[in-house]
Parts: sequence; C-alpha cells; structure tokens
Amino acid sequence: MQEHGKMSITWFGPVPRVTITKPELVREVLSNKFGHFEKLKFGRLQRMLHNGVGNHEGEKWARHRRIINPAFHLEKLKRMLPAFAACCTELVQRWEGLALVAGDAPCEVDVWPDMQNLTGDVISRAAFGSSYLEGRRVFQLQGEQLELFLLAMTKMHIPGYLLLPTKVNRRMKQIAAEIERVLKGIVAKRENAMRAGEATSDDLLGVLLESNMAHCRDSKGAGMGITTDDVIGECKLFYFADAETTSVLLTWTMILLCMHPEWQDRAREEVLRVLGPTGTPDHDGLSRLKVVTMVLYEVLRLYTPVMAIHRETYKPMELGGGGGPAGGARAAAALRPPRQGGVGRRRRQVQAGEVLRGDLQGIRRRTGVLPLWVGPAGYPCMPAMAPYLVYLAEAGGQGPFHDGVYTAGAYGQGGFLPPWMVV
Repeated sequence: MQEHGKMSITWFGPVPRVTITKPELVREVLSNKFGHFEKLKFGRLQRMLHNGVGNHEGEKWARHRRIINPAFHLEKLKRMLPAFAACCTELVQRWEGLALVAGDAPCEVDVWPDMQNLTGDVISRAAFGSSYLEGRRVFQLQGEQLELFLLAMTKMHIPGYLLLPTKVNRRMKQIAAEIERVLKGIVAKRENAMRAGEATSDDLLGVLLESNMAHCRDSKGAGMGITTDDVIGECKLFYFADAETTSVLLTWTMILLCMHPEWQDRAREEVLRVLGPTGTPDHDGLSRLKVVTMVLYEVLRLYTPVMAIHRETYKPMELGGGGGPAGGARAAAALRPPRQGGVGRRRRQVQAGEVLRGDLQGIRRRTGVLPLWVGPAGYPCMPAMAPYLVYLAEAGGQGPFHDGVYTAGAYGQGGFLPPWMVV
C-alpha cells in the first residue's frame, strides 16, 4: 500500500483484488447501499467454523440482526458485568499470588495464554451463565477448529479437498460434531427451563431465546423466528468473533501501557479516583473512565484485531473512479489504513479531549477509525468496551506493570503475539 497508493490491485490467480484504504471508500464498500458487493462464501468449510449472522445476506440477515440486537442492549449488558468482574478478579488475584511468591524480585508473566483463558472465561459466562463449564469446552474446541481452518484455507484451491479423508479434515468434522452436540444440549436445557418458568435471561443465550420467542409472537408466525440450528450458529459466531479479537486487543493494551508508563499512571490514577482502591467495577463507574477508554481506542487504532474485511462484486460497479466486472473481483476494505499522508496526519492531530468527551463519531469521520462493532453491517459482538474496561479497571488499580517485551517471530491465531510482561 505504501508503494502503490490508497487503492492498489493484486492478483490471486485469475481473480483481481482491490485493496482500499480511503475511509470514505471503506464505508461505501461496507454499507453496500447499491447492492454491488456480497460477502465471501467458503461453503462447507465456513459452516464448520460458524454459521451466524455474519454469513447471511438480505432479509435473512435483517431478521437475524433484529433478533440478536436485544441481547446487546445496555440494560442487558449491565447484568453481565458481575460475570466480567469475577473473571478479571480471578486473573488479577493469580498474578498477585505470583508477585508475592517472587517477593522483591520482578515477576515475569506470559500474558498471551492468560488473555486467551480470560477471554474464554468471560465469553462462556456471558453466553451461557450457569452452563459455563460446557461453554468453556466449546471455546477450547472453537480455538482448535480455527487453527485447522487456517490450515485448510491454504489448500482450498484443490478441487474436492475437503472431501478427502485427511487427518485435518477428519478432526475438523469431529470437532464440528462435538460442538453441535454440546450446544444443542445447552439450548435444549435452556428452552425446557424457559417453558417451565425457571430460566433467567442474565446471559446472552437466555436473552437470544427470549428475543426469538417475542419476535415469533409479534410476527404471528413460527417461521418468522430463527431455528435451533440458527441459535447454535449464532453461539458459534459469538465465540469466533470475540475470542481472538478480545485477547489480541487486551494483550496489545498491556504491552503499550508497559511502553508508555506515563499513560499507565494516568489510567491507574483515574481508576483509583473513580472506583476507589477496592471498588468493584459497575456501569456508572465504567462510564466515567475516560482515560482508560481513550487508551483502548488508541490501541484499536494502532493494532486493530481485524486487518481487513473482504467483499466480492456480483454486479458491474465503479469505486473510486475505477470500474470492476460482475463476479470474481474482490474488494478488501482495510480497517488499518497507512499512517502516512492525510489520514496519518489527521490521526496524529486527534486531540485527547475528543476521546475524553466520547466524540467517537467525529474521530471516525476524520481518521477512518472503525471498531469491529460499529458501522451499518457491524457485528453486534462483545458489547463495545464493557469487558475491556472491566479488565483494565481491575488490573490497572492493583499496581504498576512494566518492561513489556515481545517476540517478533511469535505467532498466534490472530497473527500477533506480544506475550511477555513484568509485574
């Protein structure tokens, strides 16, 4: 992109791919107002990983989105904060124990696996509540499935490859079957409890089933809701969309705070002032953590967990003054535009006060910052900043962490792995 400009063309065999970094063109591609773009389809391979709202188009996408949205309303999310806080408290207490054992010597912590475990705990508790242990198993299986998915992607160009009884293909089918079995069991138990009037809606699965039932009643037709298989697909997508993005964001946040101790001090001072030395994070307190929120947005800008979103043309189209054929051409909307040029200058000129005032709309308009959960087709994934704020409030209020280093050759599922921190 630095050599060929804000719009560049590469070829994947006979398929041209246009990489776009201009914020206004990225918004045009993702909004798809004129119906020129559709999501990439991976068929059987993608269904093994997830089959949620992120795969759908048109009316089916709209129906699923209407049913899913209530699960991410503010009042629903407030009920999940105790679950977020419990997971973060367990991790911080474990780190405190390691520091006590080390005494006056520095205590080195491998942050990456801890962030992965924390993410799995938070997602499982938020998604399934009392069925947390079963949800934890799904999280582990989805992580393994993602690794196998990336391996299979390198051989997708071989016709019929997924039908071959290779070791990877057999294991992927086994994992998909086990995930289906576990999730069907959880959903069936919850539906039976709801019919008996015993279930609560303090987790995402309960809210999703409750919203689906309400939608069916309002629409006066059973066919207007989503099926059990659809619910399972949304649960799998929730794990897939949130697991890696959350752990990568939290890990990079820790590393950047180690690299910039002055901002770590400002964030800790704010946490102690707003929540107190032993305060439990709640919604009112988290909403006043302006510096912590600003730190998270800056990490998203510098090290976005999602590098690009791909779309495929199926109608003749024109984008940025150039034309494209119907079918075959792909547009890659880069969510991390280069820091050089006008966008880079505008990003460096963003004033801290804008973020402190919560003026995210203005910042996005000027700099192209596009978090995963925003936009006309953004996935309503783990509620914006809630779990990240809870974690930083818990960890940041305990004491300094410093001397962050990372291994350039390390590899994680998200492609980034800055693992080490000293507490």
